[in-house]
Amino acid sequence: MKRRIQDMVIMSDVDGTLITRDHKRSARNVEALNRFIAKGGRFGLSTGRVPIQLKELLGHLPINFPCVMYNGGMIYDYNTGKILKDWVLPEQARPYFRMVEEAVPTCEALVVSDNYYIIREDTTLKDQQNDKGRRYAFCPDLDKIPLPWRKGLFFIDESQFDAFYEHVNNGNYPGVRFVATNYRLQEMLPEGCSKATALTELVKMENVPLQNLVCIGDFYNDMEMIKLAGIGVTLKDSPQDLKDAADLVVGTCQDGALADLVEYLESICED
Repeated sequence: MKRRIQDMVIMSDVDGTLITRDHKRSARNVEALNRFIAKGGRFGLSTGRVPIQLKELLGHLPINFPCVMYNGGMIYDYNTGKILKDWVLPEQARPYFRMVEEAVPTCEALVVSDNYYIIREDTTLKDQQNDKGRRYAFCPDLDKIPLPWRKGLFFIDESQFDAFYEHVNNGNYPGVRFVATNYRLQEMLPEGCSKATALTELVKMENVPLQNLVCIGDFYNDMEMIKLAGIGVTLKDSPQDLKDAADLVVGTCQDGALADLVEYLESICED
């Protein structure tokens, strides 16, 4: 018996999956998502970004299902404007920012609280006040950055990727975990927090069987949700590890990866 479109939920990563790194959207994606929703399908986002930032970036993209934000730190409903559940960094994360900066002096760190807080004065980030929809404030005194802290961002040179990963996973940072969102950006999240853990909570809230959950993403922070989903999807230019874990590999972001996915679902599901 075929599954029905109206039973399916697509949860999509944003950067590199739904929109390109320079924020371009595929018209083919938008058309396909509108068609999917018109047939009764549900669509939400699973991203590292924050709610207001995405609203500015994505405009009127059809979203009719609660979203996972902060790489699993929050479940947010755009229809009601309400936080359904959230997870925040523990208080002991405060000194970790300095520890990482001392270990990897060339990295540039941000604290994400009610704003994006730059904590080093000698940083190029000060010149990027509206980069990618982010609004930065400068606050070198970590004690003055308001709680709760949602996550940390560490911008690194691509050549440092392996060394940074090895350092932050050496056991010296209890209570948090680090995840790569691309080759130049690592994030500090609450321990146990991931897109998959948030999605596990969300599908329970919405009574969605895992077999009807479809997750698509392009990098390592998407790995757990790709493995969790009934249909895990990645892009043809994703790391090989993700392609090995996925049930389906679609085209690139630029060519309309989401449209490829919708067309696949249309081929295996009834309207």
